[in-house]
Amino acid sequence: MISSYYLWKWADNDLPGKPNQVFSTLLQGELHPALQTFNARPLLRRLEKFADRRRQQGEEWNWEVNPSENPSNTRFVFLTGPHLNDSEDRARSFSDSMNGLQISGYDEQYGHVIHLLQAKLNCFLYGQDHRERHYDITAQDLPALLRRIDREACHPFAVLEDRRHYFVQCCAHERRFCVEWRENYDTNNWDDFEHWRASIPKQLGAIRKQPPTRRDHTDHDTLTFADTGEFSRHSSKAIPNHHGTVGTTSSRCWSGKKPAGRKGN
Repeated sequence: MISSYYLWKWADNDLPGKPNQVFSTLLQGELHPALQTFNARPLLRRLEKFADRRRQQGEEWNWEVNPSENPSNTRFVFLTGPHLNDSEDRARSFSDSMNGLQISGYDEQYGHVIHLLQAKLNCFLYGQDHRERHYDITAQDLPALLRRIDREACHPFAVLEDRRHYFVQCCAHERRFCVEWRENYDTNNWDDFEHWRASIPKQLGAIRKQPPTRRDHTDHDTLTFADTGEFSRHSSKAIPNHHGTVGTTSSRCWSGKKPAGRKGN
């Protein structure tokens, strides 16, 4: 099955760029405020190399620059070929080809940003269904989105990731949540990160005072729903480190290869 993609470049601003709205604006012949024109020649050279490699796998890829008469002032590149999500090797090869170009784009079949490419500001997705994605959300959107986590699903979590591949993850367990966040510092080396897990000092102290037979081994890793209000108060005690203000007095941090965790997108 042949799929269609629109490759574009995000503008250097803080305006949201929800993919469906950006796509609709382009179809009307206009440039969305979240986009900027770009020199497509480096992208076209990468596409040539990518197509040559994939041709050995029996794949055919074609593209068209818009506007066609001036590649140095391109709005988007229209790309057709096999669907990227049908093959992890294909998706990874395409992502590697785009690395360093600061190019993103739209998967017309799925209606979201191309797999492994960057959203404009952020992307919120569920473990229960990775096809459902919400882009460029605000703090006001979070409560409703978090309530939709299916606690009965095989993977009852939600992830919010930004353009730097920093992410925060909330995993539901009965009436508790495990809340973690990570800063990935090198997209070519996913072992280069620091990772935090939220905790409540008062809760930890109470658990430590319990006899070992009465301790729940998951308590120290989770927050009750009621505790989230208390955690927000603790978060005002954020402490700076060499990466900026990233944690709280109640958070725990580690770096390197533990836990194995999630790698980028």
